[in-house]
Amino acid sequence: MQIAGGEPLIFKGIFDIFSFCSQNGIICKISTNGIALTESNCDKIIASKLPYLSVSIDSHLPEIHDKFRGVEKTLEKAVNGIKYLSEHGNLTLGISSILMKDNVSTFDKSVDFFLDLPIHRLLIQPIRLWTEQLPIERWKEYEYWINDLPALEKFITFLLAKKKEDNRIMNTEQDIRDWYRYFQSPAAMRNDHTKKCTIGYDRLSVTYRGDVFLGCTSFGSVGNIKTDDIRQIWYSAKAEEIRKKMLKCQLPCTSNCYKDLSLKEKIKKARLLIKSGLFDKK
Repeated sequence: MQIAGGEPLIFKGIFDIFSFCSQNGIICKISTNGIALTESNCDKIIASKLPYLSVSIDSHLPEIHDKFRGVEKTLEKAVNGIKYLSEHGNLTLGISSILMKDNVSTFDKSVDFFLDLPIHRLLIQPIRLWTEQLPIERWKEYEYWINDLPALEKFITFLLAKKKEDNRIMNTEQDIRDWYRYFQSPAAMRNDHTKKCTIGYDRLSVTYRGDVFLGCTSFGSVGNIKTDDIRQIWYSAKAEEIRKKMLKCQLPCTSNCYKDLSLKEKIKKARLLIKSGLFDKK
């Protein structure tokens, strides 16, 4: 079970949820921006036996990272929290980062900075900005879209070489290479999927309002747990209808969930997770 936000660590009772998962054999992962990783909260996380924590950090430069969090010293708090949890706890620790206009020219240094921290994994996601109000065909209008393709190409070359040195980088080589075409023209990638998206058959997302999605939010909600039984939602006619639409999805998705990993990539990922001790932390 993955708990994200907003910022989940400011939710009252969150540490009880971690403990419940641990006591019932549920592997739980939390995604946090790190602003609430005080020593006190870190101690509560450790006591709850949470096995997996990922921190969202978008740059090694405070002026870039803190800008997008809207709070000063967010980067400092996130880094201190990672170090404290590594020193005093037994968690699998990761960093998730967004690749965008503001950080592409310095992101090579950010990656080095991230990998110098005591983490087990690093995942980079290219920014996705289209909405119903601003469709994908108008991608050039996006404020944070990467239009500096030479800078992007330079970073891609760097990251591919870095991945050969450090297997904590979770993105596949094909993912990384695809970023150039994605930023060059995302609309052109819509028909590029050769594998059906089956995320709707094995993943469920619930928002803080109770709205339920089949992993991806692009096709709308299938119900709400405040008014409907979760089992009935999962097996409903509406859910099945959305699954069929998802199988034919042609959006230029940059998420890793639909990717068909090679056997080599699967072995690498399994080794990394086993080495991190994730499955020993249930």
